[in-house]
Formats: sequence, C-alpha cells, structure tokens
Amino acid sequence: MATLDPQRWSLVSALLDRVLDLPEGERARYLADRPADEREIANDVAGILAAQKSRGFAAFLNGPGPAPEALAEAASHAGRRLGPYVIEAEIGRGGMGSVWRARRADGRFEGSVAIKLLNASLMGRPAEQRFMREGNVLASLQHPNIAHLLDAGVADTGQPYLVLEYIEGIRIDEYCEAGNLSARQRIGLFIDVLAAVTHAHSHLVVHRDLKPSNILVTRDGVVKLLDFGIAALLAPETQPGASLPTFEMAAVFTPDYAAPEQLLHRPVTTATDVYALGLVLFVLLVGKHAHTNTGETAIERMRAIVDNDAPQPSALAGDLMTARTLRGDLDAICSKALRRLPPERYATTAAFADDLRRFLGDEPVAARANLASYRARKFVARHRGAVLGTFAAVLGLIIATGFALVQMREARIQRDRSVAQARQAEKQAEFVSLMMSTVGESPTTAEQLMDAGHKLLDGHYANDPRFRAAALINLSSRYADLGLPAKSHAVLVQAESISRELEDSLLLARSYCMLAENALDLGDMKASIEQTAAGKAALARVENPDPVYVADCLRTEADLAHAQGNHSAAVQLGERGLSMLEKANQTRDIRYPELLNRVSDFHKSNGNSKVGFDYSERALAAFDSIGLGETDDYLTGMHNVASSLSGFGEMQASCKLEKDVVSRLQATGRTVVSAIAVLQGTCLMRKDGAPAEALVWYDKAIAAAQSGQDPTLEMNGRTARARALLVLKRFPEARAELDQVDSLAKRNPELGSTAALRGQIIRGLLLLEEGSLAEAQKILAPVTTKIRTDSAQRQLLRSALFASARLALAQKRYGDALSLATDAEAEATRRARDPAMSVDVGEAALLVAQAKAGLGDSDGMRAAARQAVVALTASVGENNDLTRTAQRLQ
Repeated sequence: MATLDPQRWSLVSALLDRVLDLPEGERARYLADRPADEREIANDVAGILAAQKSRGFAAFLNGPGPAPEALAEAASHAGRRLGPYVIEAEIGRGGMGSVWRARRADGRFEGSVAIKLLNASLMGRPAEQRFMREGNVLASLQHPNIAHLLDAGVADTGQPYLVLEYIEGIRIDEYCEAGNLSARQRIGLFIDVLAAVTHAHSHLVVHRDLKPSNILVTRDGVVKLLDFGIAALLAPETQPGASLPTFEMAAVFTPDYAAPEQLLHRPVTTATDVYALGLVLFVLLVGKHAHTNTGETAIERMRAIVDNDAPQPSALAGDLMTARTLRGDLDAICSKALRRLPPERYATTAAFADDLRRFLGDEPVAARANLASYRARKFVARHRGAVLGTFAAVLGLIIATGFALVQMREARIQRDRSVAQARQAEKQAEFVSLMMSTVGESPTTAEQLMDAGHKLLDGHYANDPRFRAAALINLSSRYADLGLPAKSHAVLVQAESISRELEDSLLLARSYCMLAENALDLGDMKASIEQTAAGKAALARVENPDPVYVADCLRTEADLAHAQGNHSAAVQLGERGLSMLEKANQTRDIRYPELLNRVSDFHKSNGNSKVGFDYSERALAAFDSIGLGETDDYLTGMHNVASSLSGFGEMQASCKLEKDVVSRLQATGRTVVSAIAVLQGTCLMRKDGAPAEALVWYDKAIAAAQSGQDPTLEMNGRTARARALLVLKRFPEARAELDQVDSLAKRNPELGSTAALRGQIIRGLLLLEEGSLAEAQKILAPVTTKIRTDSAQRQLLRSALFASARLALAQKRYGDALSLATDAEAEATRRARDPAMSVDVGEAALLVAQAKAGLGDSDGMRAAARQAVVALTASVGENNDLTRTAQRLQ
C-alpha cells in the first residue's frame, strides 16, 4: 500500500470510520457495495483491514503517512512504564492517539486504568494543544456517567498522557440490541447520556463528537461517556493561556454524526451536541442511522444533512410494531432534536431529557402541538385505571369526530379577536365538558354524541344565541364528517335563523357558506350557488372579517367551481384561501392542511397532477406539524400521495406508503374505504404479481362502494377486479364483471363514460387472451381513436395504447406495434415525475423492444430492453415478471 497524501487520507479516514462502526462480518460486503466513485478508496480501506494484525497498523489510523508495512519498526508500548503505571495492552485507537490498558505498579491500589497517549507524529502541532486541553476539560467534569480523569503526565519521549477510569463495557447500541431492550428501556438509558452531556455543558464544554462508539454501557447497565478529546470550551477566553480554536480543530468530527453547522464550518454550540444526540437516539430506537437512505457517497450524505431535515424514526422502522411505537411523540422528539437550524432544536440537553421523561410518564411532550385532543389522549393514558370505560369511549369519540379540535380552534379565534370575548372561549371548553357528562353507561356512537350536543345547545344555551349559533355551525361540520348531510343541514338552518335574528353578518356568512357546502353534499347545485352568493354578500358587510372565516367561504366557492367543472377557478380560489391563512399566520390551524388537500385535488382535476402532488405532500407536513398525524384527514392525505405516486408509475414508493395507510387503519379498527382497497389491490397486482390476493381487496372495495352508494367507486373496483380475473385466466368471471360495469355506466351516464371506456379496454384484452384477435381489434381500434381525440379521457390513453400495442404484437403487425408502443412510451414519460422510476415507462419500453425484435432490429431491441430493465427494476423490483422479460431481451 502506497503512502497516502493528506487529501487521500481524509477520504480513506471517513470511510474507515464508517466501516469500523460495522460488525466485522458486514465490513467486506459494505466495501464491495460502494459506488464506482468510491471504489479506489474502498480498496485502500480493504487493504488497511487486511493489515490490521500487522505491527504498526494502529498507528496508521492516526492520519496521513506510510502504510502499515512501512511502520513495522514501530515498537509496542506493552510493558512500558509511565510514572507509576505499567502498560499491559492496547485497547483502542483514535485520530489523536492510542489508548492502553495499564495497572498501577507502586502498590497504591489494585485495578486497571486506561492511558491515552498522544500520537508521536502529532507532537508540536495544534493536536497537542487539543490533547492538553482534554486533560483540563476532563478534570473539571465529575459525573457518574462520564469516564473520570485520574492522573496526567509526560512520558520520557515527551509524549503527554492522560490516565482515565478504565471502562469495561460495550457500545450503547450493541448493548441495547444484545439485551433486546424495549423502546422505553432504551430511552431510560439514553436519559443518562443526556445527564452526562448536560453536566459537561454546565461546565462550558461541548463534546462535538458524540456517537455510539463513544458511549459505553458497563455490565451493570451504567452508561459511561468517553472521549472529550475534541471538546471545545464555550468560553475559551476565560481559560488562562487558551487560544481560539484553529480551523484544524474545528474540523475534527465524525461526518456521519456531525451537525449541519459542523459540515459548513460554522460556530459550534451546545445545539451541535443536541443534534448528535438526536442521531444517537434515532439509532437506538430504529436500529439504523437517520441518513441511511440519503446517498451512497460521503458527499451525498453530507449534502443531505445540510439541505434536508432528517426523516422521522417511524418512516425507517423495520416493522409495523416499531413504527407504531415511534409514531407521534417519539417522531416529534427526534425531529426537534434533528432540525437543521440550531435555534429550532431543543434549547438545552436538559429540555431534551425533560421531553423524554414526559413521554415515559404519558404526559404531553413539548415537541408536539398543544392540542386539546392530544392532551386528552395523554390524560387517559396516565389515568387508565381511574377513567371509566364510558368516559374513555366518549373522549375517543370527541377526538375521532374532530369536535374538540374545532371547539379549541374556535376558542382561539374568539380569544384572539378581543379580550372581551374571552368568555366565549371559556364556553367552548365548558360545552365539550357538559356534552361528555350527558352520556350514560351504555355504548355511545359518534352520532349519538353529536345528538346530545345538539340537545344541550337547545336547552342549556338557549339564552346565549350567539354562542349557540357558532356551536351549531361547528356541529354541522361534524355531522357532515360522519356522512349525515340531512342532520348537518338541519342544524345549519337553525344557525342561519338565529344569525338572522341577531343581524350578525359574520355568523350569517358562515351559515350560508356552510349551507352551500351542505347543498353540494346533497347534490343540489342550484341551492349551493344561491347560498354561496348569500354568503359572499353577508361577508362583504363585515368590517375587517377574520381571515380564517374568509378562507372558509373561499373554500366553499372553490368547491362549487370544482363541482361545476371550472377547475382553474377552483385552483385560484383555493390558493387565495391558502394565501389568506398564511398571511394571517394561521398555518397551524386545521383548516390549512385541509385546504391544501383540496387545492391538490383541484390541480389534479385541472390536469396538473405533479403540482397537485406537491400540495398533497405539503398537506401531510402541515398535519404532522400540528400533531394530527393519526387523523383520518392525514391518512386520506397519505392515500392521495400514494395514489399520485401510482399515477406517476412509482409503484414501490406508492405501495409502501399505501401499506402503511392500511396498517394504521386496521390497527385502530377504522374502515378501509373503497379507493384505498383498490390501490392496495393494484399494488398486489402490478408490483407483487399476486392477482389472487388482489381479488380480496377488490371485493372489499366493491362492498365499501355499494355500502356508500357510490357507483363511480364501484365501477373502478369492478374494472380492477376484471383485470385480475383476466390475469388468472378466469375469463367468464371477468366478462361478468365487465357486464356489471356497462350496466352501472348506463344507469349513471353522467358518471360512467370513463369507467365504460376503461371496461372496453379490458374487454379488448379479454378477447386477446381468448385468441379472438379480430373481435379484440373491433373494440380496441375505435376506443383508442376516441380517447386520442377526447382530451377529457386523456387519462385512459396510456392504457388504450398499451392494449392496442399488445394486440398488434399478437397479430404480428410489428410496424403498427412499434408506433403504438412509442406513443405509449411518450405518454407514460409525460405523466411520470421521473421516467427512470416509472413502471409505465418501463412497460412501454418493453413493448418497443418486443416490436423491434419482431422487425429484426436486434440492436434497437437490446437498447429498449435495457431502458425497460432500469425503469422496471426501480418501480416494481427485479423479481417482477415484466422485469424478467425485459432482462431476457437486453
């Protein structure tokens, strides 16, 4: 191995640090998997590991210099005496020096110590100053979870050394895994780490290199924090003779556990340790590093750390149970510790520890929004034994129906408008409490709970019409959420009547806008138009109306425009509402993510699926930021994102997200609705190649659609089911499903045109599978022509072209097949976010390859097949039948 120059060494050192943190059995595989731009560096590291038993190897780890063979003359320190200590064996190496186990030879006491010797090659450089500073730092730190400094001295060679408490223990992550500790046990251990760092910070010391290998756990389960060798004093000018840290000193850290400010060479503070501790906690809870999936090269990972917040722990959990444990409080705690900007992290490690203690005590954590529903769940968790089952059920119903959230939101709005209305805010909380007290011992449904609230408003609050009207408006929304538009309408009419008597234009505007939404739910377009106009007129009479309520009416106006097919107007109105909420600093109000989801739908309906996808992702982030990551609205948003990814052809990402949606719904006993069931079945069909399992989900989708009397969803479920039956060669059953689709489309002509055309495409494929090629041609040719010329049916063009290209291949019309497949590839590329990740692009490229094979174009076939393999492997995996077919052609 050649001598390494400093620049080459920095790259080798970074990779070597990562490799040495891995179990020995995994190191060779990790190096073999390095990308091409790290191959030479990986070879250097492999050579170092192969030479690690040679004399002088450990010295090589200290930095640039000759390879191990060139250091063979380096003598071992074993048996050497340093003051009263005799060195016995080497126990570790670091960038600054070596660590040795030693014993005291003067009879003063028995037992082992650890001696840290500064690397001789660093003598006289700034590292020597750092080493001496470590002695001063450790001498000031006396804590049961920090390895103690026992002595210090200078060897005959001029090498300074420190004598430290000898710790027999293993890395904290290995200790947790070996003991199979629960998440709560791991957190308890980690709190001891925080206590040690808090003690160091109180002495103006920042560790700056916190990582699992610097945190040991003894056989008695005691945490010991090691290596303050690169600690920086927060106020170095207060130390006599201390100089400001040099650039070399500032650059000493472990890249994978460095905070963004370290990578950017910005000032280091206690927040830097908070970030590293957040990474350590992430590893303890998840079993992998937070930036595991952020890139193959060191540069890519560092760029990701600087540019992006770390993912939530639950997103990288290896199993459902772990994900459920982490979701919510622990996600929020880790996310706060791992914010890119130091001021957004925990202000102190003590605050970090306090939040973890609150989690362990089932108390609300500071990292999450202070929502009434969240605090209520924590109250029940803390007092399970004392809370009656009926009370807990009622509380859950209030949370599930969103009533407590809305009441709290209204209270905040009332409070912020004027101090004089503070009493109104108090009444919101009083009303919820009284409503809960009306429930008896018998099981209570959400509808019964809302009915009790309605009765309470008519009785207890009869003399307070203003509060009664506002609460009725909120009550109507909850009825609507429960799918009870008639009851929603009844309470809204009552609210509108009271508002008119009060001559309160704001309450009237809210009533009219809600009545317009209700009319849309009931399918009464004329009434919706009239009520929307009345709401706008009433709002125009209000001086300086609250922007939150203005946004509500804009949302209604946008929904009406959307229902009328004016999607561009819906987008503009929805975005105006978002802008108002943002300018009013109301982005933590539940209205904001709800409106983001609506605007996402408007953009998709307007043909801008990629813009709509961005809004869906923003909505998910907004729900998470206000602590509503487990609500039905959040799960709906997750499904929307998964559905968009499926539309882009990114099946692996789509199916992973949809699987999480289904798991969350099933874990809480909630219903898996038709659209979610269809996408789950599609994942089993397209990604996993399991049509029989997909049928189970399509049956659920059809049953849910029939229960909700939604013919559009039923037609979607039946066309998907017919496709699965087709793959299973169950042709008569597939034909029966398609007949049902045709029947539904005829009974619902305003809804059925798209579903009917989709059914015709599948019917053409059915005839193709049965060998009736001429009959298939009679169906597919006119359908494809119609879809090509009808912009309203553009979403079906890809499927029609695929089917027609397959038919042309079967008929050996290879020229036509190539033309159709090329058009299909262009359409799939247009719809994809990233063509290299799209199953549709991959499938179209495979059809191109098959057509070129038929035309005798071998080179063209192989080129198209290679493109297909790339996209199919990324989207559905290398074991998918489509991928295997493409692999055989390349």
